[in-house]
Amino acid sequence: MSMEAFVTLAAPGEAETRVKASTFLALAVPVTTEEEARAVVAARAKAMFDATHHCSAWRLRGGTGRANDAGEPSGSAGAPILAAIDGAGVVDCCVVVTRYYGGTKLGVGGLVRAYGEAAALALAEAPRRAGVLAARLRVRYPYEHTAPVMRMLERVGADAVE
Repeated sequence: MSMEAFVTLAAPGEAETRVKASTFLALAVPVTTEEEARAVVAARAKAMFDATHHCSAWRLRGGTGRANDAGEPSGSAGAPILAAIDGAGVVDCCVVVTRYYGGTKLGVGGLVRAYGEAAALALAEAPRRAGVLAARLRVRYPYEHTAPVMRMLERVGADAVE
């Protein structure tokens, strides 16, 4: 049986930072799939539709990660957010940083610092939990045994994946 230990977020974390009149609002959320991460980004963009940019990154167990600059100069937003996630040592995590432009250009270096700082602050606000993925098992059983199987999984602290 393979054992994989990991650290993820137990709950969301939020933070705000201001740099030269631009406001950066960061949200760190636990996710388990790329689809969940995309949904988090879409929901944030819909909720804060008047913002200038919604830059994001996520890291999943197994090393899968993505970064999105969302119209900011290449490498100035998504990569620093992903670096903050990796620096925090968490997986199964999505961070969205929403920028309200304040009228002063920050330059690529300023954007890298601002997005990275906002992401790190949100991650610092989010409580952590440790987990262990012990093994994935496929179990077949008749439909009428669903309730007893689910009780057994709960009793041993296992999660039903599908």
